[in-house]
Amino acid sequence: MKEYICESCGSRNTAERHTKGSFSIELVLWLFLLLPGLLYGIWRMATRTYVCRQCRGNAVALASAKGQMALQRFGNKAADAKSL
Repeated sequence: MKEYICESCGSRNTAERHTKGSFSIELVLWLFLLLPGLLYGIWRMATRTYVCRQCRGNAVALASAKGQMALQRFGNKAADAKSL
């Protein structure tokens, strides 16, 4: 399983997938209006991101360049948060 680091709080953990928008709004748009439902559904799928389990901030893969920069910025705080 990939390990992620939060760009906001520096915690290292497994991130969760977050989809913006609302499923119920998408369902209503699909039921009544085909084109807006399609566009809204595409927008929701395109804006999926990984978020931190603790603070819901943006999480990046630890192995990526942004992840390494965040690891350097938070230093030992990130390692300490993992052991909790």
